[in-house]
Amino acid sequence: MFSSFRRFKEITPVVWKPPTVRWVKINTDGSVRNSLASCGGIFRDHRGTFLGCFACNFGPVLVFEVDLSAIIFAMEFAARFDWLNLWLESDSSSAVLAFKNSNLIPFRLRNRWHNCFQLGIIVVCSHLS
Repeated sequence: MFSSFRRFKEITPVVWKPPTVRWVKINTDGSVRNSLASCGGIFRDHRGTFLGCFACNFGPVLVFEVDLSAIIFAMEFAARFDWLNLWLESDSSSAVLAFKNSNLIPFRLRNRWHNCFQLGIIVVCSHLS
């Protein structure tokens, strides 16, 4: 009778840490299910005030690519609003590692990736642990 129940991972509480004054924090996430991908992000200031958000749908891509796309879109979004000090936080350790080593960026994302660093934004990227 109980064999049909799935075991779920233990839930770990996470506390949001605010950025310093004059910085904007963006938390991003990507997901792939049944070959369909999506990503999103939410922007907040040092008080935790909501500044904006985004969500995007993709066709079939790898989770790594959708996590990177979320980071790229976040930088492009921030530039439109002149948020020049950006703290990016992602639960994807691979995307954070790629942020620090651009050789890991997939070819089809590379132009947008490099263009983001011409936008005049100071970016810090960290892994949500």
